[in-house]
Amino acid sequence: MEELIKQIDEFNKKRDWDKFHTPKNLAKSISIEAGELVRMFSM
Repeated sequence: MEELIKQIDEFNKKRDWDKFHTPKNLAKSISIEAGELVRMFSM
């Protein structure tokens, strides 16, 4: 498991994605995805 986490970290660092993975941005993304899921069950 540790090796997988290390590979994911390296993948993110190579693409400079850390600047996008702030708690605020992650919370927004989770809310958007949850809203889309709820909409699917409301149809």
